Amino acid sequence: MLYVDPVLRTRAGFDFASILKPENRTNAKPEPFVLPRLFSSSRTLICSYPQSCLCVNMVVGRTGVLAILILVMLVELPQGAKATPPWGLDGIGSGTNVGIRCNGTCDARYLTTSRANDLIILVVSCMSNYDSCVPTQLSSITDSSGLKFTQRSDYTDPGVAGHFSPSYRIWEYYAVAKSRLSSDNVTVTWSNLNGMDQMQVFAVHGYGSEHFDVPSPVLVSSGSCVDATCLATLGTSGKDFVFAYLAENDIAACSLTQGWTNMFSYGYSEADYTSLNAPNPNVQFTCNNLEDPSPILMDAILLRPS
Repeated sequence: MLYVDPVLRTRAGFDFASILKPENRTNAKPEPFVLPRLFSSSRTLICSYPQSCLCVNMVVGRTGVLAILILVMLVELPQGAKATPPWGLDGIGSGTNVGIRCNGTCDARYLTTSRANDLIILVVSCMSNYDSCVPTQLSSITDSSGLKFTQRSDYTDPGVAGHFSPSYRIWEYYAVAKSRLSSDNVTVTWSNLNGMDQMQVFAVHGYGSEHFDVPSPVLVSSGSCVDATCLATLGTSGKDFVFAYLAENDIAACSLTQGWTNMFSYGYSEADYTSLNAPNPNVQFTCNNLEDPSPILMDAILLRPS
């Protein structure tokens, strides 16, 4: 004997209100109720109504029992909402020239991701107390998974007018990883380097067909910093992953405003990010308590619409 939930009995076609009447429960005789052909052509469900409970005496085979269980799950269990896609940061480079013999002329990181179809961002910078970063060039970028990087920016910071300031230069590159990466080696080789070189690579999942939400990254010179605060601003048109990269002179990480998260900080460079669920015409990155004025590269990756 199987007890059936009243809601299911009602949905199956029973006149539940009349069944509950005492006169019907005490004197009613079992009557056959043939369920629509969900089970087998020769099976019937016999419904009886004892005073103490509502039940169903079933004469069904194995196929019918399985069908009833499936029916109960489909009718009674709530349907879960679609899972939210895991947009955003999907991996950050690790290791400093691990297993790479650069002899001071290259930098390398290993990148592992958990998802396919990521946008890979490579940021590189040079810092020198003289103008040594001006002639510095990236002679090659190699990748163990065969990723091909495209240059998006090459910025030489003019420094603070009228004052001695370090020389900075920042590059940004990007590539698309169609499959997941496992210890992918990204190596940058320099030429004419005479300064402190930095690099980092990270992955963003959920990028759109346009990749970026702005024509080019926002570039803010170190000379634009006021006291101990450096500021950069851009506008977005949709759901975005926004990041800011700073080339620094061996200083502590920024004190960030609410909504921003530090991605990495090495003293000579750092990156911070925020994720936006809607367009924002004034996305502001503020680095407070900065020990030295530092140039900023700020960019926005347009994620697919939800």
